[in-house]
Formats: sequence, C-alpha cells, structure tokens
Amino acid sequence: MNLDIGIWEMEILGINLSVKNVDEKLLRGIEMSNFIENLDCLYDDVRVKNKISPYNKNFALYIPIKVEVYGRECKEFIIKKGQFTKYLYVKNGCRVYFSDADILMMLLQIKASSTMDLLIEELKKIYMDEGESYEIVIGKESYALKGMKKIVDGQILSNPKDIDITFEDLLILINLILAKDMMSVSLWLDKPNFLKQTTSKYILLLKYYYYMDERAKAYLENVGFDVEGDIYSNYDTQEKRDAKIKIFCDFDSFEKAGII
Repeated sequence: MNLDIGIWEMEILGINLSVKNVDEKLLRGIEMSNFIENLDCLYDDVRVKNKISPYNKNFALYIPIKVEVYGRECKEFIIKKGQFTKYLYVKNGCRVYFSDADILMMLLQIKASSTMDLLIEELKKIYMDEGESYEIVIGKESYALKGMKKIVDGQILSNPKDIDITFEDLLILINLILAKDMMSVSLWLDKPNFLKQTTSKYILLLKYYYYMDERAKAYLENVGFDVEGDIYSNYDTQEKRDAKIKIFCDFDSFEKAGII
C-alpha cells in the first residue's frame, strides 16, 4: 500500500469508530475531478462495506482535508460526510460546525470597513464565476478550485460556540463552502445554482446588516426576509430555515436590483 494512502487509512479508521474496513481503492477514489462526487462515492462504499444501514441517518464519515491557500497549509478543518457535506473547524480538541448564520454574524463583527468592502467584492467575483486558484488535498487526490483572494485582517471573531476563529481561517472556511456549492452545481442540474444562491445571500445580508444599504433592504423585504430581526432570528427554527431556502434563487431579479 502506498505510504500516503496507508497514513490516510489510519486517520480514517482512527476518527471513525464505526468503520472497520477501508479499501485502498476507495481511498484513491475513482479519479473524478469533482471532490464532492468522490466524497459521495467514498461514503456509499464505506457504508456498504461496513454493513451500515442506509436508514441510519446518524452515520457520517470524518475525513481529513488539507487546504493549500494564501501561502500556507491549513489543516484546521475536517469534512463531516453524511447525507450532506459539512466542514468542521478543529481547535482546542473541539470540532465545531458553523452555519451560514454563524458565519454571517461573525463577519458583522469586522471592525475595518475596508475589509468588508474587499470581502463583498470578492463574493461578487465568485458569483460571476471568477476567483483565485487554490488547492485542497483529500487523501491522495489534489483538487484545483477557485476562491476569494487573500484579505489581510488580523481580527479574531467570536461566536456562541465559544470557539474563536481568525478572520483568515473564516475566509478559508467560506472558500470551502463556496467550493462545495461550485462542485454541486453540475451534480444537481434540476436545482437552482447553489453557488449563486450562497453568494447572493451573503452579499445581500452583509450589505444590509453591515452598511444598512437601502437597495439590499428593499430586496430582502420583497422576498419576505424579516429585516427588523437579526440574522439569527431569521434562522432560529427549522420552519424558518426551510422557508428561506428558495428566497435567494431569483438571480435575474438580484442582478437587476443594482446590488451587484
């Protein structure tokens, strides 16, 4: 067995106690350029090989990921691959999941308006399918992706999970979320563009809640977003989250609203 694959197999088995067998060929993937598709195949194959019922919705694989971006190797994240793909931030022995609401509320803590200006401009570029090149490494495979360029800001951001995160690590997390959405577009052709959905949501909510932008406010009111409440109060129940899934999918209206 290739040494790198052997090390990754030990990592997979070490952090996934319900998994007893992982074939080398599964770890190598099937040479797909889409890492989300590879993760789906790995998840299904490991579940079948370990005789884990497809009805067991609690089963998830925890998969190490290395991000090569901004002139550094970032190993502060791990993939939680279940029915959906999530990223966990690893710090002080804890694994923490940050929702979009968590991320947006942390971004609203940014003190330097110049940082927010740059962030929104980078989100606009991603919406237009532009971006800076970077790589992630999952097991033996490297994947070339596009994301936001480096924005220098040393602020530490807090959250209700009590796990502080640097602005740069949060930016890397947003890049990973956008990469997941970017790769998912071709897998779900019958669904709205996930990448545009996420970037338009971030742009609108940041422009309104950070700058009190009137155009963003009018757009949000028109789609039924409660602009009198904060971001958390708009997503604090499953019913509210479900109701908001489709409100950021009218890309023509978004592009004509003078916001981007």
